[in-house]
Amino acid sequence: MPTTLERPPEKDLALPAPAAEAWREIDAKVEHVRRRQRMKFAVTGLCLALAVFAAAFLGFSAADILFKLSVGSRIFWMAVTLSGLAAALALATVRPWSRLGGQVPTARAVEHSYPQLENQLSTAIEFGRDAQLARQTSSPELVGALIGQTRERSSGLDFARTVNWRRAGLAALLAFLVAGAVALYAGLNPRLFGLTWKRFTNPTAAVPAPTLTTIEAVERLVDGKGVEA
Repeated sequence: MPTTLERPPEKDLALPAPAAEAWREIDAKVEHVRRRQRMKFAVTGLCLALAVFAAAFLGFSAADILFKLSVGSRIFWMAVTLSGLAAALALATVRPWSRLGGQVPTARAVEHSYPQLENQLSTAIEFGRDAQLARQTSSPELVGALIGQTRERSSGLDFARTVNWRRAGLAALLAFLVAGAVALYAGLNPRLFGLTWKRFTNPTAAVPAPTLTTIEAVERLVDGKGVEA
């Protein structure tokens, strides 16, 4: 016989089967938004890093041709380039990824894009995931009704459209333009491109300094014999 100090065990929140299925459906839609957000952060960071690397090479190539950079200068330029790459990835990928939060903040962002959902989506996600919270503030029947209504109101909405790809698109455009400039440079002057690329990617290598002019040996005939002039 239990004493007055003993408490009966609390029952876990058990949603009705249709409500549980509805919750899994809206939970999957919100998780899909989170995956697209992470993809956007990754694309933005990679494109921005590519643009930084390509721009650093173009700047290095111009400086190397004009000033014949020493080994120390080339090492410093590479260190600055690597720092720029790390900063681009940290600001465009790592930082927003770490601030993405859980599914409830993502659901609230979806509600901001679709005001007709009011607060139902985030509430349904939160209550369906946290049995203790739902048990303390409501009942399985009310939570199930909320989740079912949320699924009906969101059935025709494309949550993925709430992800804003504008920054990723700008980063991709910038990377395309700068990489295109590098490709054009390689096509117009492969000799200078090759020399400066080697000196940029391997700053300690013994690679001749680039020059705008080239000296070519010309063979002429002297008493019927070929002689280099």
